[in-house]
Amino acid sequence: MKSLINRRRFLAISAAFAASPALAGREVQEWHGTGLGSALHLRLVGVPPAHAALIWARVEGVIARIEAAVSLHKDSALVRLNRDGRIAYPNADLAGLMALSAQVHAATKGAFDPSVQPLWLAQAAGGDIAAAADLVGWEKISHRDTAVEMPKDAALTFNGIAQGWAADCIADLLRGMGLTDVLIDMGEVVALGHNAQGGPWSAAIAAPDGATLTQLDLS
Repeated sequence: MKSLINRRRFLAISAAFAASPALAGREVQEWHGTGLGSALHLRLVGVPPAHAALIWARVEGVIARIEAAVSLHKDSALVRLNRDGRIAYPNADLAGLMALSAQVHAATKGAFDPSVQPLWLAQAAGGDIAAAADLVGWEKISHRDTAVEMPKDAALTFNGIAQGWAADCIADLLRGMGLTDVLIDMGEVVALGHNAQGGPWSAAIAAPDGATLTQLDLS
């Protein structure tokens, strides 16, 4: 099985799981839903229906939990932080994403910066770009064990990393449920084990016109 890494397409696929190669050809269980701002498609091969239903429910729970932490379209912890400039005792997902974002910010020498939300909003709405740009800066965000605090009118977005965080959380969930050969595509891709034919998971990197630029094995 291959995953085409093309942002306009894979958000509609979002997640695909395959069990052990020994189970190839057995019954396929599929689930469709929505979450993290996109359509979700989950697929299990060789998993009994009752067990698949339990997996669906737990995956939905993970997605709902992460949306409650960082969705910009619901009354999430992130929405409250952006509104109030402070949130005490952030939940585990928000705290984890803050810590991970700090690591990625440092690794990219500031190219990745969740504090760009005011600038993004100003550009989208035709606002004051210069004033919004002055609000941007990860170093202005105070993140401690007990609270997150931001300057007035600052705001965060985790849209550039939340899907990858969700994919990692779901991978951990599936490992804990005994699935060892898994492909998860939620806008970011996690590959575990092998595909249904016993080989490596493979990803094609596509150009905007759909042409394959290169193909890589995932591990």
